[in-house]
Amino acid sequence: MRLAFVLVLVAVALGYYLHVAPLPFDAEVGSWEVQPNPERLGVLAPNTLLSESSFLGQVQGAETLVLGPDGRLYGGTADGWIVAVDRSTGEVGPTSERPYSSLLKTEHWANVRGRPLGLEFDKNGDLIVAEALKGLLHVNSTSKVITILSHYAEGRNINFADQPTKRIMGRQDVAIAEDGTIYFSDASSIPPTQIGCIYDPLYASLLDVITSKPRGRLLRYTQQGGTELLLDKIHFSNGVTLAHDESYVLVCETPRARILRYWLKGPKDGSGHFWAALVAPRNPLLEAIAPYPAIRSLILKLKLPLLGKPHGHIVELDGQGRVVRSLEGDTQSITAVTEVEGLLYFGHLHAPSITAFQLSSTH
Repeated sequence: MRLAFVLVLVAVALGYYLHVAPLPFDAEVGSWEVQPNPERLGVLAPNTLLSESSFLGQVQGAETLVLGPDGRLYGGTADGWIVAVDRSTGEVGPTSERPYSSLLKTEHWANVRGRPLGLEFDKNGDLIVAEALKGLLHVNSTSKVITILSHYAEGRNINFADQPTKRIMGRQDVAIAEDGTIYFSDASSIPPTQIGCIYDPLYASLLDVITSKPRGRLLRYTQQGGTELLLDKIHFSNGVTLAHDESYVLVCETPRARILRYWLKGPKDGSGHFWAALVAPRNPLLEAIAPYPAIRSLILKLKLPLLGKPHGHIVELDGQGRVVRSLEGDTQSITAVTEVEGLLYFGHLHAPSITAFQLSSTH
């Protein structure tokens, strides 16, 4: 009898808490209609090819990698550093044979004192950085002086600057056109979480995905006109890339498992090809409760985990959005792909190292 009474009290207390407890960041919860998942047949058939990837330079949390004018790879770390990685000092081979045996030489190049996510070099050799909270930054490659280019757009602060990109195949970061125009995204109005001196974007991104409200934007910056809104109401607008002929820009809508195209000029024939990183498999539980905001509100208040086992997966797409190649394996979740001379270099949001994969005609 006493146990039953205690259980009733606990149930009442829990019900009251769940009723009155606020959602994180006062997040409004929406719903969405789930689109069918493509069958894993043909080019999308499961494989383990990326299990042969190599661990290279120890760079903590480099979400994006970009090739610099000096031939080195550059990535932004969780503690605010831009790290330069010398590709010529290591050797690529299967991790099962030589884990961490071929580490590349790294240099702490500049610190933006925040969370650098998207990176790209401009035609002057200076680095453009999408820093999560400050916005779009310019880093002088010689003096390392940092200038804020944009932190506000269309009546709203940039709370989650992410992914500027250039017109180079395989890039998923900040995009810079030949005339200096920069395309980048403000992924969400929910800012990354600060943990000590480190800003962690993972919790904010999961919160955005679970609440399913279109808070993301695609932005364009020019020195003459400032920051312009191209698209809004995007569900977590993460990766951005520019077509090789600059006729369109692509932006990933991560929770919807799709890529949006914004036409800039030309006949809309859709040429080009790109690498896209699939940060995680689609979550059957999350999609099952997509029409039920109340259930997802409950999950948020109870802080129930929804993350599955990390799985590396990338796809190559043609200009019509068709998958022409699919590579996957039991590796860390991949957040960006950069192709250089037959090698694919992978960025990872939380892994302690960047990784690389040797392409061949059989893949």
